[in-house]
Amino acid sequence: MNILKKSILLVLGMGLLGNVFAQPASPISEGTDGLFSIDTDNVVSLTGYNSVVFDDFLVTGTYGYMGTGSTNTAALVLKTHVINGGGMFKVGDLTFGISYLGAFGGNSDTEMKISKTENKGDTPYSTEDNTIPLLHNIKVLVGIPVTDDINLGVRAGIDIGGSLGSQVGNGLTLTDIQKFKNTNSLSFKPQLAAGTKLALRNGWTLSPTVDMFVSITNSSGAGQSVYPGEDTGPATSKDGSVYEKKDVMKTYLPGAILDLGIAFPSKNNVNMSANVSYGFDVRIQPEKSQYLNWNDKGSNPQNGTHTMQSDSGHSHSLALKFGANTNMTEKLKLAVRVQMDASYKHVVDGGTISVVKTDNVSFETKQTSESDTVFIQPIISAGATYQITETLSWYGGMKFVPVAYSFEKIAQYSESDVVATNDRDITSHTIRYPILASFGTGLQFQPVERLLVSAGLLFAPSNDTVELSTIGNVLSNANLRLGLIWKD
Repeated sequence: MNILKKSILLVLGMGLLGNVFAQPASPISEGTDGLFSIDTDNVVSLTGYNSVVFDDFLVTGTYGYMGTGSTNTAALVLKTHVINGGGMFKVGDLTFGISYLGAFGGNSDTEMKISKTENKGDTPYSTEDNTIPLLHNIKVLVGIPVTDDINLGVRAGIDIGGSLGSQVGNGLTLTDIQKFKNTNSLSFKPQLAAGTKLALRNGWTLSPTVDMFVSITNSSGAGQSVYPGEDTGPATSKDGSVYEKKDVMKTYLPGAILDLGIAFPSKNNVNMSANVSYGFDVRIQPEKSQYLNWNDKGSNPQNGTHTMQSDSGHSHSLALKFGANTNMTEKLKLAVRVQMDASYKHVVDGGTISVVKTDNVSFETKQTSESDTVFIQPIISAGATYQITETLSWYGGMKFVPVAYSFEKIAQYSESDVVATNDRDITSHTIRYPILASFGTGLQFQPVERLLVSAGLLFAPSNDTVELSTIGNVLSNANLRLGLIWKD
């Protein structure tokens, strides 16, 4: 196939993928919570890339539309579009895979907003809001044959996230100015991973992997603040009042995920597997500072600096899985998996030491807090596929979360030259009973040998706390998925 045709197919594949998985995920994989998969799910898989069969190259992609919502005014809110694409090719004995993921549009977390409001009455006031979310992921895999039975996968990647934006306003009073803000946040997460699949005697298979990463977050702002993280200025009102606030924060989270998959020998037409995964990270904060200057022209002039003490902490997670699948008939396949997730997080908020000068009098305030959080959640997933014709098949799947439990303990401490020492401990237990986390269904069609097209709907809630009384939220939030695979 000539270079031009390859390039056209690669561009097409890059524009037809949609999900927020770490690698290209097919609609059938999303709809069945990973119980069933096809070649697109293994493009940059450390242990599954060798199962993809192709002659020259493979192009894959999926497009995802995360549904719509509504505001109190009944206006539709466009949610996230996600495209993800990838490809595979071989050079000698080496196999190369590459994938890209990008999210566009927005939901409550990643919202693209461009707006302007003007008030031309007695007190002229205007605001402009421009926010652009960032969510991009690139991964490159190299598959290396070590022996006839052992293949090594090495993968490098980077996540880019955060948001760039501003909200600017022009008012006559200090209250108006406090609606003026400007925030920027960028995060980078370089990753390096390796894994292999080992075929043992009697049909046993081990798949160990390790994924190392460093999450880097840089955030900054200048000016006023009404709420934490909403920074503006410097700003000056008509009466000459000035309010300026500058924040700088840099955080590193180095960590790793260790994973071991086990496939048991098939018995009585039943294939069983298990998986254990452990992850950890450590919080390192080399820079955290804040400067404040406020002068409202005579009534209460003050200025000061905030020495923001660095945060610290660590977190751990553990996931245990056990799954089984079977061919009920020549056309019908069933699969089920039970999973237990647990995590622990410890965070020490270094807080601030504030020195504020007001009416020529200086006073100092110290604040800090420490928190411990434990989370436990069982998950049950079930899925099925049915071969309708030789070229058309159906799939469906459900993900249940019978109960979710979290425990949080927060210790707060503050003292001031003018306020007595204030210590406080907060302990909370939360139990939720979501019964349906997601539901997916769709079709796969293979019009020719080289092309596989899939389409499906993924019904998922906008959050992970769907209760029995609001189960309708799951079924009303339909996410569209379209995908393809082309082999040559």
